[in-house]
Amino acid sequence: MSLYKALKDKIKYDAYPFHMPGHKRNKAFLPVDAVGFDFTEVSGLDCLHAPDGVIKQTQEAIACLTGADYSFMLVNGGSSGMTAALMAVLGEEDTVVIMTNCHKSVHNALVITGARPVYVSPDILDNGMLGGADPDLVEKAIEDHGAKAVVLTSPTYEGFTSDVRAIAGIAHKLGAVLIVDECHGAHFPFSSAFPETAISCGADISVNSWHKTLPCFNQAAVLNLKGGRVDTDRLKRSVSCMNTTSPSYPIMASMDLVCTELYKSDAFDIYVNELKKLRQRLNELQNIHLVGDEVIGKAHIKDVDISKLTFSVYADKSGFEIGEMLYEGGIELELCAQNRLIAMTSVADTFDAYDMLFNELKVTDRRLVKKEKAFSFDAEKISTAEITPRAAFYKESELVDIDGARGRIAAEDVSVFPPDIPFIFAGQKITSNQIEAIKRFMSGNERLAGLYDDKIRVIK
Repeated sequence: MSLYKALKDKIKYDAYPFHMPGHKRNKAFLPVDAVGFDFTEVSGLDCLHAPDGVIKQTQEAIACLTGADYSFMLVNGGSSGMTAALMAVLGEEDTVVIMTNCHKSVHNALVITGARPVYVSPDILDNGMLGGADPDLVEKAIEDHGAKAVVLTSPTYEGFTSDVRAIAGIAHKLGAVLIVDECHGAHFPFSSAFPETAISCGADISVNSWHKTLPCFNQAAVLNLKGGRVDTDRLKRSVSCMNTTSPSYPIMASMDLVCTELYKSDAFDIYVNELKKLRQRLNELQNIHLVGDEVIGKAHIKDVDISKLTFSVYADKSGFEIGEMLYEGGIELELCAQNRLIAMTSVADTFDAYDMLFNELKVTDRRLVKKEKAFSFDAEKISTAEITPRAAFYKESELVDIDGARGRIAAEDVSVFPPDIPFIFAGQKITSNQIEAIKRFMSGNERLAGLYDDKIRVIK
């Protein structure tokens, strides 16, 4: 089957998308003509790599919205923004503190920069989900290793934020730059019902994937810069390196619409009101538990994003099986995993779909039998790599059986996908805990990236 046919078939079935992109295929919120707007840098349309016209004006409007000194439109997604951020701040052998729940793009950026990572692991909630960053551990990692920067994910894939303000204060006191992967928080500036933005809490750089939670085309993202700790010219060059020289005008137009028109409407007020009512109804479920304010203050979680419907599954069926049941009922979720489900909402949702989601979950919930089933992975709180990810990338490697990888140096990241967050890092010595985690993930039918016919790539 061709990709084109697969997409046509997907549209024909038309399960409601409680997943990204945030436009939810709702043309009322994305009236951009993808064909008619598909121009190149001709007269009157400016140039993304040297903007001095309409693109410059749009980026200035985005900066005003986000509270940044500069905002840069990205057409290669938030991944390109995280890579550009690290390129702007780090050089070969510079040390950087990386939270272990960071996205694969951060680890790819380490290959490009040659920086040396120090890994800090977040605490784990009772439901097996990763929490926020411990400011004390971040401080210790910076002090002990002389780190030049800190990379933090806030909010997490599950919608949990860290105490960015406290961590920014620590980083700046010790002379480090704070870079925040805020890709899942692009909607934060649009309502006080959402957590504070990383920029407003003192981050030097934040990256937002607008396509994830706002009505924009896939790959629409923004990098924000605030303060004087980062060389602005170097950041501009880094962004230019990571943006294609053939930028998509439909993507940029979708961002402009969100910033200049949607922000001025009352759409977010209506959305937040309906969202709060939905969450109240979802709290009635018994075996599919909606994670909410009860986790604030635990595992260093500062706040919870109410737009992200994250569920713990305490039942005789896995999240995969529940996801299949919902799909048969016309609902497609963002994530179905062994012990959790994630449904992503956005301002572009139809509120009839909220009734549909609740009703399908309620019927499914009644068919389940309660069972405790937390599933988590323990890691060292602070760990380092044997060699840099860049060195690991270029060294000769080989594939070995999973058990044979114990004690060897990983040549490639291994991650759970989605959301593609590694738990084995290139350049790091593979531990027994990580081997056991692979086996548990495999037994739970989780999708793993970085395995080859159940083998792991290690340094020869």
